[in-house]
Amino acid sequence: MTARRNSSLAETEKTVLAMPGARLKVHIGMDGAVDNETVNVSKSAKDEIVWRSDGEAFRVDFPVSPFGRQNFEVKKAEDKSSGPVREDAGVGYYPYYITIGGGKTVDPGVNVKP
Repeated sequence: MTARRNSSLAETEKTVLAMPGARLKVHIGMDGAVDNETVNVSKSAKDEIVWRSDGEAFRVDFPVSPFGRQNFEVKKAEDKSSGPVREDAGVGYYPYYITIGGGKTVDPGVNVKP
């Protein structure tokens, strides 16, 4: 019975992960390191990113954003959602910059899929 329950749980988890409007988490560590260099989001599924500070507060800046805003302020131990990908956003790669702790910057990106 346990194997059946675990199998059912695994199927449920797959379904949850595949649902439209996924909230994809990106953690920023104490040293400014990003746990996901490139995040794939689906425009048609209305996916969004949720940034989380595991250390200091930080700022996310997109030169060109696939989301409704170009800048996001994330406080220490706070989750900040990007909101869904804009309907008029093009498919492709969008670099963004994270500024943390007095100017240290890292440059991950978002890959928008149809």
